Amino acid sequence: KESITIKLIKHFYGVTGVIDEYRRGEIDKIGNKAFMLLYGYILLSTFIAILFIENNPKGALLALAGSNIVVFMGISGYIVWKTSRLKLIDIEVEEDKMKVTKRKLIIKNIGATIYFAIAIHFLNALSTIMMDGGSFVAELTSWNHIKSSLLSGVLFGVLMLIFSFIRLKKIEDE
Repeated sequence: KESITIKLIKHFYGVTGVIDEYRRGEIDKIGNKAFMLLYGYILLSTFIAILFIENNPKGALLALAGSNIVVFMGISGYIVWKTSRLKLIDIEVEEDKMKVTKRKLIIKNIGATIYFAIAIHFLNALSTIMMDGGSFVAELTSWNHIKSSLLSGVLFGVLMLIFSFIRLKKIEDE
């Protein structure tokens, strides 16, 4: 039985299978580097936001939020690149189980697609209400929000399925 920590590590780093000592050591190195970068960024961005908050509080908040998103995407890209380069996220499958594994990946990605589309739909409605005002129910039932959420969900699902299939590797029999 796996601990919650191991489950979280597997989820956030995209690791499948058993986390052995090698994988754990490499994941720790990646996490430490990301932490050091984020630690310095948080100190610097907070100091800069404090400098500008007196003159332009809304601009300081928007700049801080925007830079947080950019840095988050950069760190996430680094983690994906590094785990991919070290082959930590490969899904190793025997040749006779390839069809079953592909079917499982498709079903898992359909679930992720539905979850993503629903989450995006609620976030779109919430952000529209916060920016423009209005009724939450009206925004949830807005055809434009529904279309954009469905399109976002399908695009996310297709990209994640492609990425999952790229990670799929056949185990070579010796």
